[in-house]
Amino acid sequence: MNTKTFIIRPISLDDVRIYFKMIQRNRSRLLNCFPVTCNSCLDLNSTRDYIQSRILRAKRKEFYTLLLLSEEGEIAGAFSLKDMDWNLMRCEIGYFIEQDYTDRGLASYCLDQICNYVFSEMKLNKVFLRIAEENEASRHVAANNHFTIEGILRDDVKFSDGHFRNSVYYGLLHTDFQTTQSASRPDLSLKITL
Repeated sequence: MNTKTFIIRPISLDDVRIYFKMIQRNRSRLLNCFPVTCNSCLDLNSTRDYIQSRILRAKRKEFYTLLLLSEEGEIAGAFSLKDMDWNLMRCEIGYFIEQDYTDRGLASYCLDQICNYVFSEMKLNKVFLRIAEENEASRHVAANNHFTIEGILRDDVKFSDGHFRNSVYYGLLHTDFQTTQSASRPDLSLKITL
């Protein structure tokens, strides 16, 4: 069996070109769920500004933008740790996978490994996801990773068509994570560096 290796690491200014290209390739499918990212990355200069702002927020431990890269250096997706609340020891995780890497279980496996990192290394107590109600693929990823639906946030997201949509709020506590079996993928190897 061939093992595919991936790396999750913080975004850097060296990533401006590949990040912009990924947003361009996936803009139509990302616009509704990631409007700030899409509207902030309209060209190379605005993408550089966006990445610089994310780097500054990471230094303040407020927001982390992480890239998922293949061993060949291709961008396969991005994850964010946001709404960091160090007093309540929780954060939101957002993610998207490059179209060419979807339907392989990669999002589920990476989310599991990021949760493991957040709980064991960052010592947080809870992670949560806010997923558009109609985003069945991401809701499936949440279910695969033992997240619990904690509620529906009505009119929580404004889509690009100007209409508001509901989000499903999923939570996962450190104690719940400890009782679940971490995903095993002998066909994937993942290294996380923060």
